[in-house]
Amino acid sequence: MNNDIYIKPMTPARRTEIDEGFEHAINELRGCEQNGLVQAQIEALLIYKRLVHNLPDGYPLPFTKK
Repeated sequence: MNNDIYIKPMTPARRTEIDEGFEHAINELRGCEQNGLVQAQIEALLIYKRLVHNLPDGYPLPFTKK
């Protein structure tokens, strides 16, 4: 398996794509039975989303090739 890491800068378009990915994951969890585990995962995703969303333009983001 090739796990080469490469860097791409944060851009407004990339920020939107990442935000949409977080929203998709959160919406999937909201369709589950609401219990402590689901709520903890939603809260964690919201924290990560806020953190990543507030990174400045140009911030280097690591990616791996699939």
